[in-house]
Amino acid sequence: MNTFDVAIVGLGPTGATLANFCGALGLRTVVFERSTTAYPQPRACHLDAEIARVFQQLGFESQLHDLLTVSAGMEYVAADGARLFTFEGFEREPLLGWHEDYVFIQPELDTMLRDGLARFPCVDVRLGIEADPVADLLEQARFVVACDGASSAIRTQLGIDMRDLGFDERWFVVDVLVNDDAHPLPPIIQQVCDRQRLATFVPSHGRHRRWEFRLADDEHVPDEWRLLEPWGVLPNDAELLRAVVYRFHALEAVRWRVGEATAETRRPIRHLFLFIGASPNTDWLSGSAIALDAKGFVLTGDAAGGDRLSLETSRRGIFAIGDVRAGSVKRVAAAVGEGAQVVAALHGFLTDRRQTLGEVTDVPSLHIPA
Repeated sequence: MNTFDVAIVGLGPTGATLANFCGALGLRTVVFERSTTAYPQPRACHLDAEIARVFQQLGFESQLHDLLTVSAGMEYVAADGARLFTFEGFEREPLLGWHEDYVFIQPELDTMLRDGLARFPCVDVRLGIEADPVADLLEQARFVVACDGASSAIRTQLGIDMRDLGFDERWFVVDVLVNDDAHPLPPIIQQVCDRQRLATFVPSHGRHRRWEFRLADDEHVPDEWRLLEPWGVLPNDAELLRAVVYRFHALEAVRWRVGEATAETRRPIRHLFLFIGASPNTDWLSGSAIALDAKGFVLTGDAAGGDRLSLETSRRGIFAIGDVRAGSVKRVAAAVGEGAQVVAALHGFLTDRRQTLGEVTDVPSLHIPA
């Protein structure tokens, strides 16, 4: 008989979140983590409303208000800082109790998740201990969950490979804590479209600020303060937390097995992250005379033809909103905004129909010919 229901390898944010859920469900859980404290340097720095609700469900709502800062969104700027475009052309309202985007300092969030495990007697946390081999773990627990990061020892033991497609980009990450009297910095995330050096700036939680600078393949790592100087940040203005080089990688496929089955499933992937809304499900519109763009997204407004209302398709009286619409930004808040916007467009359409049909009390159902 297994001593535990679940064995978790790794107590980073993924493993710690899972361990809290297991504890809340009363599952007998053991967690192996080779470090004794949370990783001290900031890595991840952004989460959204969905993740905030997950942490709220785990009982961390009161702590989150002190650990999170609402993000003002993101804009794309030229090398001189002039705005090129932005997706933030609307007021961001809380989404089911939480704002759409937050920034945070990861060691603080990791500590919150770890400390939360003390609430659950059924969770046995073993810090400073390497996990046993997978075969031994399966003797101890019904299920083993590998949450041990990109260099996962569990993945190596199981022979789960990754094929490098050669898409590698070197980026230099610089994290600082700015002084209270430091030079003012942008309050919004910026993607700097500088042909000499692409960069990202993140105004994080509290005094934490992050820059990411693209490096050439053969470039020596530059001095971080030289890169920050054009932003008005000098060594006397901030405390350096981290300055490290990391790489982007592209993967070809993922493999998995279900339970104790010997059959393995392999699926090709084109991206590290796949986004809902990136591929439109519009095959069912074939033969409807609703115009689509080359990728299958629904054309609306001026793009659908002359004299069309905003969000109206090429067929009169039929409107499209959200991810399926060509030109949409594929974000939840924007789709919600279009849902409100289309009400005004429908009202305008029905008003025009009333005028065309004459003075009537109710507008009849519309039959739009093919």
